[in-house]
Amino acid sequence: MICLLKSLNCLIKKMNKLFDIQGSKVIIHADMLGIPCFKTIWDKYDDKDYVTNIISYIVLKHHYSSPYVESIGDESYRDSKLRTELFKEGWEPTEDVLYAESTFIEFNNTLLVQLLQSSRHAVYMISSYLKDISIGTMDMRMVKEALIAMSSLDKVVKSLDSLAKQVRREDLETSTVRGGSEIGHFEIPTKR
Repeated sequence: MICLLKSLNCLIKKMNKLFDIQGSKVIIHADMLGIPCFKTIWDKYDDKDYVTNIISYIVLKHHYSSPYVESIGDESYRDSKLRTELFKEGWEPTEDVLYAESTFIEFNNTLLVQLLQSSRHAVYMISSYLKDISIGTMDMRMVKEALIAMSSLDKVVKSLDSLAKQVRREDLETSTVRGGSEIGHFEIPTKR
């Protein structure tokens, strides 16, 4: 059972191999449509540009290497921005889209990705705190706290960068086998 779970986890980690993010555009690979929830959406609409926007919305909103995830800490703002950029005013995700989104989140939810997301959120909260400090309301304790926080920012940035590199390395390690070949998206390796 543990071996099967490890194998499935390996396949789940390969989710980002089903697409590429180039700039802020998602290039969908054919293997992505092998995932039933994405295939359902693809088959449901004749307008493939619209379907590409739906899949792009999901990927850009949640994938750790998305420029939106890397630069916009507030998920609700990120959601609003992507809706504005990809869809007509008033667009709301259907049940199929919400299901595909939750599936995508589950597939990408490795421990390292969770740590990266939590760390990014913490840095966002620290940044918001520092931004909201008003000179008129500061006492000496607040000044000291702000200075301590600012002096640690270099370490925080390096830690985030290191964690992001570890997540990318994890993706690479789970997608190659002996001889440099790639594991097929739906192949379960016998050993890990």
